[in-house]
Amino acid sequence: MAASFTKPYVDALRAVGGTAEAVEALLPPLAGFSDLLRGSEELRDTLTDPAVERGRRRAVLSAVAERAGVPPLARRLLEVLLANRRILRLDEVLAALRRRLDDERRLVGATVTSAAPLPDDVRAALERTLAERTQRSVRLAAQVDPGLLGGFVVRIGSEVWDASLSHRLRKARQTLLAAAGGGH
Repeated sequence: MAASFTKPYVDALRAVGGTAEAVEALLPPLAGFSDLLRGSEELRDTLTDPAVERGRRRAVLSAVAERAGVPPLARRLLEVLLANRRILRLDEVLAALRRRLDDERRLVGATVTSAAPLPDDVRAALERTLAERTQRSVRLAAQVDPGLLGGFVVRIGSEVWDASLSHRLRKARQTLLAAAGGGH
């Protein structure tokens, strides 16, 4: 389970990182380093190849992280992940850290997908409704999918509320097919 693997790293970073805001400020440079790692097969190979001397791997990590503007505390996390042979799982640690920070702030991320961009007043009303329903603050990300035809779909974690026209049409079709099939 990912949580058991990430928990010690997240706990340690929260313990030494100071405020939630200070720890959150580490996320963008760490995500940038993760992008570099994903984008460079040579970097991944150098950092994970047991044939490359440990000191050399650490020096490469340090140099790349410094050039990428990764702060010292975040660099220390990268060094620990490297030493524990988990550097390629950085994204999992970052996702767990984001979840922890969101939990501490009683913040939940939601995604609304609509057929057209939502007007600001509709978006604000949706955020208020979701906040009331979840008893948490809501960070709403919006996406557009013209295939929905109308309405919207909201996702919070594994929960989905589908109020799209395409969903209603599918349901109506299923109902009609069931009624037609039931009469034979």
